Amino acid sequence: MIAVQSPVHREQPRSHRHRHRSAVTSVPESRPHLLFTEGSQRAAYERLIQQQFWLWGCDVRRPEGNLLALHGFAKMRPPADSRCTTSRYTAVIPGGIDLALWGFGLLARRGEDAVFLPRLSARPRCGTCGAPLDGRWDPDDFPEFRRPASGCDHRLVQAVLADVFRWLASYERHVLDIAGASYRAGAIAAWKRPIGAAQELPARWAALADALDAEMAAIGTA
Repeated sequence: MIAVQSPVHREQPRSHRHRHRSAVTSVPESRPHLLFTEGSQRAAYERLIQQQFWLWGCDVRRPEGNLLALHGFAKMRPPADSRCTTSRYTAVIPGGIDLALWGFGLLARRGEDAVFLPRLSARPRCGTCGAPLDGRWDPDDFPEFRRPASGCDHRLVQAVLADVFRWLASYERHVLDIAGASYRAGAIAAWKRPIGAAQELPARWAALADALDAEMAAIGTA
């Protein structure tokens, strides 16, 4: 085993440490998640988006009909040599966003600007993605995507995901209209960490979209 010697840390004078911290202003310390400043909103978002991936999985397997397909999504199966075992679903949603869904995450593109949201971490990454998605069948197929760092990155992520959340509100209303509240309630109950009643999901997603809008407006007037 190769031992790596840590560099010797010399304590800086207190005044120097304060100056160093105040100089780093690109990412406020109060916004580690980059979406919501309020902890209750972050917690609700993380639980809702994790649950939503589960619900989409239930929706595409619904015996009476694939609800994503009924909502206008096109299905593409992975190539035979891919490690991916789930199909990709794509559609254009309001806001001019090309939305792609896999079992491992979602990609929302507005032009070449894009936000990738991995399922397991629920932490958004941003980048450019103007090329076709043919070779994107694994979370590792998005190496150019990065955690947001600049103000422009933050605004991109918030604006795009606000539109995605608004679409999710309409999608959940679509599910209630087509499949009924009992179907959605059963899918929620089967999830390991259920959050929200079936009839509440549209309002919950709409509230998170409004919260992102409010945060963007507050940043714009700061």
